Amino acid sequence: MGVRVEGNVTGNVAEVTTDQQLEITLPQTLTQGGLLVSLGDGAGGYSTAYRKASRVSQQDHLLVGIDTPEFDYNFTWTSQDTGIWSFASSTFTAAQSGGFVSLNSGTSTASGYASMQTWRFFNMLGNGELRVAMTLNLSVISSSANSIAEFGLFKANGASAPADGAFFRVTSGNLYGVTSYNGTETSVLLTGSLSANGTVDLVMDIGIFSTDFYQDDVIGGTIVTPSARAVPFESSALPMCLSYRQTGSVSPAPIMNVGHTRVDQVAVRLNMPFPHQQAGQGAMGSQAQQGSTPGSLATYTNSMAPAGAGSLSNTAALISGLGGQATGSLSSPSLNTDFLLSSFQNPAGSTTVEGRVLMISGVRIQSIITTTVTGGPVTMGYTLSYGATSTSLATTDSSSFTSPTTKGPRWMQVGQEVVSTNAAAGSTNGPGVYQGFASPISVNPGEWVNVAVKLNAASTTTTGAVTWLITFDSYWI
Repeated sequence: MGVRVEGNVTGNVAEVTTDQQLEITLPQTLTQGGLLVSLGDGAGGYSTAYRKASRVSQQDHLLVGIDTPEFDYNFTWTSQDTGIWSFASSTFTAAQSGGFVSLNSGTSTASGYASMQTWRFFNMLGNGELRVAMTLNLSVISSSANSIAEFGLFKANGASAPADGAFFRVTSGNLYGVTSYNGTETSVLLTGSLSANGTVDLVMDIGIFSTDFYQDDVIGGTIVTPSARAVPFESSALPMCLSYRQTGSVSPAPIMNVGHTRVDQVAVRLNMPFPHQQAGQGAMGSQAQQGSTPGSLATYTNSMAPAGAGSLSNTAALISGLGGQATGSLSSPSLNTDFLLSSFQNPAGSTTVEGRVLMISGVRIQSIITTTVTGGPVTMGYTLSYGATSTSLATTDSSSFTSPTTKGPRWMQVGQEVVSTNAAAGSTNGPGVYQGFASPISVNPGEWVNVAVKLNAASTTTTGAVTWLITFDSYWI
């Protein structure tokens, strides 16, 4: 039997919908209006304790935060990316394939350890949170207390527990959230479960007042920063670290497989230009991107003479790389020919090489006479070409619907230098040239980027050599 709701003054009766919901219309004027509060749920719907009201500024603006990506890495290589990660081990081995790095890849059952740690450190700001994320797959969920897998913000500590930081820990078959303040640990048993060869997404939100631990987007537990501490861990900045260790015999022993890793500064916009953000996570154009051979992209060898010292060529570059140092001969060169100084192909994307766009915001060229010139003067005009499907400067665009499609170079003039008549060895050809690009040049996976020089001489040179130094301002996206 229903309950009749009737106005005392108007005599009007409240109505109910066909879904048995009381029909309610909010007040239509500000004078009649009350306070309608918007709630946000930060716990995957599993805890009302994380439902908080939105905030509005004095200017009636909804207060929101903009996250800043600080680190984003996929293990697409088949070898260690030494530009991003440091590796340490004892007894254990590591391997990388299928999008995972595997610690204890040899399934050693003895005591030992293996760890991967970023060269970069991440600091926590008081007005935001650090969000640290990874995908984890354990080949075996060992019930042994000797088996310990850890991931989060801490310094690798060999076979010992992290001395300071915030991290996940898997041991004795259970998943824990841990904060360590200069070696004093606070831990919580998380509600999530793990299964052998089952991949899970683990996320930590580290704030001044608490650290929240999530598994597959559902909160599993929280560690409130103890009242005696100002922050969850004592260090002002820590690297991301992946660690698997065994403090005694474990059989069967698991392999710790880690996939995608990420760090974000939550609700804090650091106002760094995008190239700076990319450089902060190792994606500067001076080193190889994820998936290709690690190391510097410029051709420059420690304590060795510059590459080249041969004849200039229209088809073969003096420098095989993204800039560098090389020497070329000015002995009776062909005039008005574009000679290749440097040539670099952006690696094509594949399952093991991450296809990325190379963004070039500027190029600098500086030359010096290294063998005395006879004759001249010589004008050296520099061009940057990019986008071609072949290193050859003569490559042209294929006609419509021709298979396979070819793409010719796009040209940008960089500047010019002048070699004076009978220039002596050791003399420079001016201050060099620099060309910045307000609209960056993008080089897609598989495409080439070249620097070429075109010579024009008042009188033919019979001897002479020039050493060029070429530098790119660039980053990967």
